[in-house]
Amino acid sequence: MNDPRRIALVTGAGSGIGRATAIGLHARGFGLVLVGRSREKLEETALRCGAPDALLVDCDVADSERAAHAIDATVERFGNMVPHPAIIFFLLIVA
Repeated sequence: MNDPRRIALVTGAGSGIGRATAIGLHARGFGLVLVGRSREKLEETALRCGAPDALLVDCDVADSERAAHAIDATVERFGNMVPHPAIIFFLLIVA
């Protein structure tokens, strides 16, 4: 059973590393927000994860308005988002 307080927003979730990340996180008990450009591919990822309750947001995150919509949809469905410290650390290193 997934812990409703642990939600992962995964971009590029329709294929490749994003899909693999979503599958791994769901296996570890995370609820999922799957973000990508193709709704069909996101549906396939949700199916492969066994996560029929995943929130699917089809958008290109390079478009800031659409990316903001993904965050808004996540907050609307799950409540406030609190980034995990490891993700913040990763973003600081990569940026």
